[in-house]
Amino acid sequence: MGSVALDTSVVIGMFRPGDAHHESARAEIEAARLREDEFVLPAPVLSEALVGGYRAGTAPVLRLRIVGLFGPVRPVDEEVAVTAAELRGRHRSLRLPDALVVATGIVEDAVVLTCDKRLADVDPRVQVVGG
Repeated sequence: MGSVALDTSVVIGMFRPGDAHHESARAEIEAARLREDEFVLPAPVLSEALVGGYRAGTAPVLRLRIVGLFGPVRPVDEEVAVTAAELRGRHRSLRLPDALVVATGIVEDAVVLTCDKRLADVDPRVQVVGG
């Protein structure tokens, strides 16, 4: 048993059957469930994952599904914010949403699952799904 922080790419991949990462995201999430890992859902991930739902008019249902499967939502607090700033200071091309996700993983001592290969070198906790 451990903790798994999810990046937006994994959450979107899980809920979009046509997504290139759908199968690998599902497999990783199922494996985490079998290990009885605890999911960590960073607040920025919920926000990013709901954008498409708001565009399609399905955000309320999508929100319930995401939070129901992976919640509760982990807020960005001072420790996560400072850790994200440290990461951005070391990695100039790292975007703030990605830094917040990895920082949440660091603060929660969780593996960070992502489909984004660019995050692989940010921290040893980052595991690229399907990569």
